[in-house]
Amino acid sequence: MDSLEVAKALASLPLTALLLLVLVGGYMGWWIYGSIHRAQILDMEKRIAELTRRCDQWEMRYLDLKAAHVATVKPTAPPHEVS
Repeated sequence: MDSLEVAKALASLPLTALLLLVLVGGYMGWWIYGSIHRAQILDMEKRIAELTRRCDQWEMRYLDLKAAHVATVKPTAPPHEVS
């Protein structure tokens, strides 16, 4: 079917059928767009969760290194006040 035949077929349909076609096509397009958008949101949520997990790991490593450093450093006497 070429575009001329499609145009003739659409022109021969009553107005209510054309309106129904437009509504159904619009709903399908909206549903597909929504599905893609939801998939993108889920993907971003997975990325955020992964980055949060990595940040938590780095924070735990930092705290472990800090605790190990504090345990090895001997406290020193406070400096004398200079008057």
